[in-house]
Formats: sequence, structure tokens, C-alpha cells
Amino acid sequence: MGYATAASFDEWSIFNNPAGLAAVRQSAAGFALEAFPALPGANRTGAAFTQPFSAGAGSVAVFRFGDQLYSEQLLSMGYGHQIGHTALGIRLSYIQYRASGFETRHALGVTAGGITQLLPTLWIGAYAININMPTIGETQEKIPTMLLAGIRYQPTERTTLATEIEKDVERDLIWKSGIEYQVHPKIYARSGFWINPSALFLGVGFTPHRLKVDYALHHSWVLGTRHMLSAAYSIHRKNKGS
Repeated sequence: MGYATAASFDEWSIFNNPAGLAAVRQSAAGFALEAFPALPGANRTGAAFTQPFSAGAGSVAVFRFGDQLYSEQLLSMGYGHQIGHTALGIRLSYIQYRASGFETRHALGVTAGGITQLLPTLWIGAYAININMPTIGETQEKIPTMLLAGIRYQPTERTTLATEIEKDVERDLIWKSGIEYQVHPKIYARSGFWINPSALFLGVGFTPHRLKVDYALHHSWVLGTRHMLSAAYSIHRKNKGS
């Protein structure tokens, strides 16, 4: 869905708006991979474990981007909690940068966000990444700070629409949008697009029993095609109100 996730609730919210963790009702473990055939050094991998509590839900996650020459690693902890029609969340990330021939550098990033239900079928969400404006190294190079805001609308039980804007304080605004349609009780079809830069997304999801498997293709007219695959397994159902 073009990464339009600012107002979404699921076990992957640790990588997006941490407020989305608030609606997780089952313990879940997941793994995701983004492969970039034209540039293997830009591949990304991530894994997360999410656990609901009597109040809210927490998650721990790891993420890696890059190869032997240059890489970025993140270790994150997040928590989301529902208060009435509003969910709030926070994520702390230990960020590590490695470049061949240079010393390893570290930083701590803070992400915070919220999601509010305006109508039974409409949600609005926003979050800020690295709101503490961390820096690395003796040069005090700034790590990007990003602001994201979007809406999610479900006109029917089977259809979900989402749109989002992303603004890096030092880059142009990106507009993301996507649609999901439930073709079958266990099969989902998805599509999305970006404007500035232009990109197209196509994907499918399969949810047999406790397993969720998703595949997506991300095509950019500048950088080529990427393939994304994720799998999440629900370990235990928590008896918790929705």
C-alpha cells in the first residue's frame, strides 16, 4: 500500500507509527526482507516480536540496511496504549552506523505518534521519527528527522484506503497512497503509489490460520524494482478487550 501506514494498527507498527501497537491482541513474531536486485548493498531486513499486556502492547525489533562496505543497524523497543478513541505510542531506537575504513558510530533516536478514530470507518494518524534530533560523530552530523501524517478509511468491510504525507526536514515532501481489497477471507490484494518521487506498488497477502505472509513489488522509474516479503506468526491469543 505504498507504505501509507501512519494510521494503521498491526504487529509491524514498531517500524512505523508505534501507536499502532495499541491494538495488537496476540503475541506475534515476524520477519521481513526487501531485496534490491539492481543494488544488493541496499537490501533491508527486519524482525520483530510483539507482546500485548493488560494495558497496551510492547514490541522489540531489529533492522539492518546495507552490506560489508556500509550498513545501518537499529535495535528498537516500542509501546502503544489505547485511551478512549486515541492510541499513543513511543519507540526508542539504538542506531549504529558502520562504514569500511571508519569507526563505528552510534546514536539514540526517539519516535512518538498517535492515532485517533474520528468515525467508525475513519482514522487519522501522525508520528515523528527522531524527534530528539540526534547527531553522530565529532562532526555532529544530524540523523534525519521525519514527520508523517495520514488517514485510513474503510468504505466497506473488504476495502481499505490509506493516504499519507512524509516530510524530511531537509528534503521535499512525499505523498503516499494505497488500497487493499479482501478478495477472499484469507487473501488480500494491494496496490499503492508515490508522488515525488514517483513509484508504483503491487502486492498480495495470505493469512492461513495464525500465519500472515505478504509479498509486494516496489517499482521506481529512477531506481528500478525491489521485492518485499514478510511473514508474521501469531503465537498466543490474549484475552483482552478491543
